[in-house]
Amino acid sequence: YIFRMKKDEFEFEDEGKFEDVDLKLELYPYTWLYLNGGLKTTPKNASVKAGNIGVRYTPNSDFSTHLSYRYEKRAVEPRNQLTFDVDYRYNEKWRFGWYERIDMQNGTIDEQQFKVVRDLHCWEVEVAYDLEGADIRKDDFTVWVAFKIKAFPDMQIGLSRDFRNNTPGSNAVIASD
Repeated sequence: YIFRMKKDEFEFEDEGKFEDVDLKLELYPYTWLYLNGGLKTTPKNASVKAGNIGVRYTPNSDFSTHLSYRYEKRAVEPRNQLTFDVDYRYNEKWRFGWYERIDMQNGTIDEQQFKVVRDLHCWEVEVAYDLEGADIRKDDFTVWVAFKIKAFPDMQIGLSRDFRNNTPGSNAVIASD
């Protein structure tokens, strides 16, 4: 594609302008390690509007952890968030999860989530407690029960609030040579 640009400006001659430029990255260097990232920039003033990076470590089928960071430039206050997510399968029937979102700007916990999942052969039931903040007595909370049919594992309607934007099937194990 040939770009004919005005001198010293990032716009087309007699054409429209570039809108935001989105960059996305997904890497599976190993079957147990997944890296993803994204960046949204504005070419007009070469500024970053939003960005995120995450790493998932899954050494075996019983344990998984995900750490991610997100920056978002906003008019009022920029958003700097760190998330941490752990899933642990205790045995064939029980799985536990813990999620934290920390506001790096203020040094406070924005959200915490604890879940218990029970495998019931053809489907799963998940009970989760979500706390918007760190104070159990003052902050808003939500408790929910979700039923998931195991016959359609790629059909996801997730309740997770981390920065992954996985499409159905994107968590499949990739064979290595």
